Amino acid sequence: MKVYIKDRETFSTKAALDCYSYTLVKSIYTDLSELVTEYSDQAELGDILIDNKGYLGVISNLEREDKGSLAIKCQDISTLFSRSIIYQGDADNINAENYLEQYLYEQYGGDQSDPFYQLAYISVDRQTSTTPCIPNTEEGLWNCKSYISRIRRLYGIYTDFEANNLDGRPVLKVTIARKQLDPKRVFTTNRNVDITEETFSNTTIAKITAYTRGDTPTANDYYMTSSGTYTTNPDDPTRISGDWEYLEIQEGESEAEQVLNKFKENTYSHKISFIVPENEARYDFYDPVVVELRSQYYDSYIAKKIKHDNGTIEYVCGELRTSLTDKINKTL
Repeated sequence: MKVYIKDRETFSTKAALDCYSYTLVKSIYTDLSELVTEYSDQAELGDILIDNKGYLGVISNLEREDKGSLAIKCQDISTLFSRSIIYQGDADNINAENYLEQYLYEQYGGDQSDPFYQLAYISVDRQTSTTPCIPNTEEGLWNCKSYISRIRRLYGIYTDFEANNLDGRPVLKVTIARKQLDPKRVFTTNRNVDITEETFSNTTIAKITAYTRGDTPTANDYYMTSSGTYTTNPDDPTRISGDWEYLEIQEGESEAEQVLNKFKENTYSHKISFIVPENEARYDFYDPVVVELRSQYYDSYIAKKIKHDNGTIEYVCGELRTSLTDKINKTL
C-alpha cells in the first residue's frame, strides 16, 4: 500500500511511501493510527498522511528506525481544527452547518488574517442548513473539532474530509451535511462475523434534574419514557424506572441539548466488538446499526472502525467504557 505525506501549510505532496504495516483507526475516542513505512526525511510532525482509500490523519509522532524504516502515529484529521476559540455567544440564531462553515473559514481558511495559522487549502462544501446548536464551552472557549462531534451526535450533521483538487490545486474538501441514515443490520450469526467483546451496562438513567447556579438558580426535571423520548410531565404513564442524575447547565449552554445528550447514554450503554474480512466490511464510522445478538436486538452505531493490515476490519458498537483508557480518551 502507498501512503502520501502532505505538507501541513500547503497540502502539496511531499513524499509517496511504501507502507509495510498499518492499523488505521476512526473513532469517537482519541485513538491513534499506527504505520510503518519506508524511510523518508520529508515527513514532519503536523503533516497530513493520506492513502488512496480515503484515510486522512495528522502526524503526531515520528520515529526514524535504524533499519531504514519510519514509524508513524497519526491523530484523526479533525484535530487540525482543535485550536481554542473565544465563544462570542453567536450560535443561537444561525444553523449549525453555517456556523461551522463560518468558523472554519474565519479561523483556518482564507479568511484567517494571520498567515501563520491559515490553511488556505480548505474548501468547505456545506450541503444543508437545518438547526442551530450551541457549542460546549470551557472557560468561555470552544473549538471546531468538538463542535463537529457535537452536531453529529445530537442532530446527525456529518462532517467528511477528502483530499481533492480544485482548479488545479490540492485542497482538503470539508463536506458538511445533515444525513438521514437507515440503520444497517449486523447479523452475528454470520460465519464471517467474529464477536470479540460484548459488555452491557445494568444501569439506566430515568430522571435528570438539570440545574444552574448563579444569582437566580434554576432546576428542571426530565423523565425518560418507554418510547425512548423524554418528558417534563412527572405523571406520564410511560415513565421508566432507573437512576436519577443531576446535570449542571453552564452559562450559554442549551439545557435541552445537554439533557438529550445525557439521555443518549441509555441507548448506547453497551460495547459490542466484532471483526470481519475486509471484503465483507459494509459499515462506516458512525453508521447507525441494529445488532442482532442471541435473538436480542440493540440499537447502536459504529463508534470505532479499525482497518488492519491482515485484511480484516474491526468494529466497536456503542459507548460503554470498559477500560480506563477509553474513559480518559472519550470525545464523542
